[in-house]
Formats: sequence, C-alpha cells, structure tokens
Amino acid sequence: MASERAADEIRTAVLLAASPDQVYKELLAERRKDGYPLGWIDHAARDKALVARKNPLITLAVAQSTTESDLLSEIYQQAVADQSSDERAVLFNMGLRLACLSNPARSNPLSELDTFATLDEVARIAKEGSVAEYQALIQNPSATKILCQLLSRKGVFASLEDDRWLWLVHAAAFSERLNFDDSDEHGPDMGASDVRKAVVKLAAAVPVSKRGAKALIAVLERCHKWSHAESKEQRDEVLARWTEWEYVESKEELSDSWHVPDRDLKAEVVALLGAVVNSYGTKDAQGKFGSVSVAKLDSDDLAERCGAYSIERLNSKQIEAGVRRDNDAFFLSVMRNAAVLGNRDYRIFIEEHLSRRLAWLYKYHCELLKRRRPDFDAAPQSESMREDEGVTIDPVTQRIDAVAMKVARLEVWLKGIKAWIIWGTIIVVTLLLWRR
Repeated sequence: MASERAADEIRTAVLLAASPDQVYKELLAERRKDGYPLGWIDHAARDKALVARKNPLITLAVAQSTTESDLLSEIYQQAVADQSSDERAVLFNMGLRLACLSNPARSNPLSELDTFATLDEVARIAKEGSVAEYQALIQNPSATKILCQLLSRKGVFASLEDDRWLWLVHAAAFSERLNFDDSDEHGPDMGASDVRKAVVKLAAAVPVSKRGAKALIAVLERCHKWSHAESKEQRDEVLARWTEWEYVESKEELSDSWHVPDRDLKAEVVALLGAVVNSYGTKDAQGKFGSVSVAKLDSDDLAERCGAYSIERLNSKQIEAGVRRDNDAFFLSVMRNAAVLGNRDYRIFIEEHLSRRLAWLYKYHCELLKRRRPDFDAAPQSESMREDEGVTIDPVTQRIDAVAMKVARLEVWLKGIKAWIIWGTIIVVTLLLWRR
C-alpha cells in the first residue's frame, strides 16, 4: 500500500508540472463511467491544487473527472456567476457547466438534488435550459433521482407543460442508467430498482396521445432490463390506458413534426409494455413477497404474447409462429430474450426477417447483452446483415460457416434418403405379401 501511495504522490507532482493538454488527457483517462475513482486514494487535494493553477483546460478536465463534491459545486457556481459578455468566456462557461453536469461521479451533488441551490438549478434547466443542458443532466449515469423524478413526473418536473416534459423524456431514453445495474454479491442496486419502477410509472403518466406514445416507445424500446409492476392492479391500469386508446389521425397531427406514418403506435406501446413490464409483485397472507409473470404464447392478448417472447425459452417453430403472427411486435419483444439471442441459428433467422427499421435496435440490445455476458458475440450472425454493415469475416469464421451450411444440407439430404428407404421398404413388403 505504501508503494501505491508513493506512486500516486509522484503522479500528482507530475500532473501539477505537466502541460494543460497532458493533464486533460490523464484525468479523462482516469475517469470511470460508474463514477467510482480508480483505486482507493482520495484525490481531493490533488484536484484542488490543479484548479488552483487557474488554467481553463485543466479546470475543464477536473470538472469532468473529480469525485470531490464541494469542488465540483464550486466550479459550477463560478461558471454560473461569471457574467462576462465576452463571447469566448460565455462559450467556455457553458462548456464548463456541461462538464460538471455530465460528471458521472456518484458524489456529484448536481445530479442528486442534495441542496436547495441544486434543486433550483435543476428546476431552471428542466423549465428553460438548452437541449445540451438538459441532455447532460438527464443522461448522466449517476443522476438516478433526477431520472426517477422525470419518468414519474414528480418534483421539479411535475409542473412542466406536456410538450416540454415529453422532450425531456425523449432525452431520458438515451440514459445509460436505464440499463445499468450495479447489483452484486454484496447487495442489490436499489437505484436500478427505482429506475425500473419509474418506467412503469411513466406509462401511467404519459398522455395517451401520439406524442405520448412516441416518448414512451423511445424509453421502452431501449429498456433491456425487465421492469416489475408493484401489483396486478398497477399493471392492469397501465395497460388499460393504451389498449383502450382509440387513435384517429387528425389534420393537425398529420402536419405535426412528431408524426410518423405507417406505424401502429398503439400496437408498439402494448407490445413493449408486455415485453418490459411482464411481471407484478404479490404478497400472501403471511406477508411473504413473490411475483407473477404475465406471459402466454397462445394468448389472444398481444401483451401476454409479447411477455412470452421476451422471457420464455422458445424453439424454432415458436419463433417462426411469432414472426408470422406479430411481426414487428415479436421482434420488439424477443430482443431482450437472452435464451433466444444465445442461439446462433435463431439469431440468423431473426436477422434475415427483421425489418430495416428495427435493425439498429436489435444491434443495440445485442451490445447490452454483451455487457452482461462478455462471451456473447454481439456481431451480426447472418450474411445479409454482415453485408449491410460491410463487416469483414475472417477466413476461419468463413470456413466454419461453410461447413455448417454443408452439414445442414447433408442433414436434409439424409432425411430425404431415409424417407425413400422407408417408403421403398413398405412398398417391397406390400408387394411380397400381395403375391403370397
């Protein structure tokens, strides 16, 4: 431990003497997405000393990387207080505020609503902040409380007009916190659980309208983790809002920038709700908690079928039947089914039948699955999707694929030969018996 401490002290001295661009590169390389500093060494003194150099580039680097909450607040407040009319200063201060807002440290006070000053600033950004400001704030992976309040339409977001709130919900769809879960052997990530609960509340808070559907779809389609309704009543109420929606396009909506033709938004919402919110909590007479999955392949209810597509171990016939019956709704659901995506033959079939409109989403979910399972191959498995991406296939993979195709053809040929042998035997035996 002593040598580690000594090495860090030496590195601090190097940074204090290094050029601003070198400091910037070093600090940004040190930052981790989950907000924890590398190692166990406190860098508060070092970061304060670096800011004391009063170099804009170094201050910008510290704003993006420090885990010292007081220093981060100080940098942000100084950027806000600087009322210089100089164009360069205005642009720099905006960038400095955005660096603070997007700092992923778990101790970032700007993302956790810890003070009244922060609350006022969050309220300002929510109500009138620029696109860059509210995106930096909402998409910060450490902004769990803000994300939950936004999706639930509570706190500073409760008084926003529908249109403004829906734009912020669209920004939330790109937050890594939707799918990041830090649960391990030491305990569950309660923040991740809160986010999943907030996703269910979003479906209950969003206006039942075309704009509301678009915002809800943007979030649901990117949810790789399943959400859990608190009760059967909550799940039923959320689904009922959308299954009972009687949407008729008006002239105003046809000219609206939010309008997207040739899409059944109602079916998309119901399918995604079925796939993402496919279970609810229960409590028995003894107070023991449990859960019930809402998934049934042969159901007449689209949400129940999509629940099954997202969680059950499907076979090839069930996959083919799902594509025939529900098409895009099937693909929207099966993307989060690890058992299906773990089968190469199933993935090839999916990639060959997937619409181009959903190809990007399929690749997105494959990448998310790879984060959970490092051995998972997120690259396209079908020739058609590989060609679309211009993926170069190494010779070994090409030979393996060629052998696999030959084996598949051989199996078909052997099945044909087997059938001829069986029928030939039956005919010969029949003729012999007839002659007797």
